[in-house]
Amino acid sequence: MRLILIVLVLAAACNGDSKTAPAAAKSDDTAKPDDTAMENKSIALIDQVADIFTKSGKDCVQLAAGLEQFAVDNKQTFLDIKAWGAHQTAAQQAALAAKTKDKIPALMMKMALATQACGSNPAVSAALKKIRP
Repeated sequence: MRLILIVLVLAAACNGDSKTAPAAAKSDDTAKPDDTAMENKSIALIDQVADIFTKSGKDCVQLAAGLEQFAVDNKQTFLDIKAWGAHQTAAQQAALAAKTKDKIPALMMKMALATQACGSNPAVSAALKKIRP
């Protein structure tokens, strides 16, 4: 299902909230973003998307609108975190997975109702495509 794929993308790409503190300032193009800030962004995005699914329930119109706004608000954050995640070691990825291990199953539970009700909804599908970095 596309909804499950999005959750996996959010978790694997280590997504975060664009409203959290920015990563440390770069002195040049080779500077790496602050790992803690990026991890915090990852966790915040998981929380945000969980809230969208919780508030929407089985309302596909509300879910599509929420996901659409989430995609718009976090587009650059998705790209930043995807780039950051590509340079993480296996140990760093495992550490983030450990920090989010309780959040992902909770998010999956919140998504269950929406998946059944809205999984084939064209507006929801279109909004989900915009979330993919």
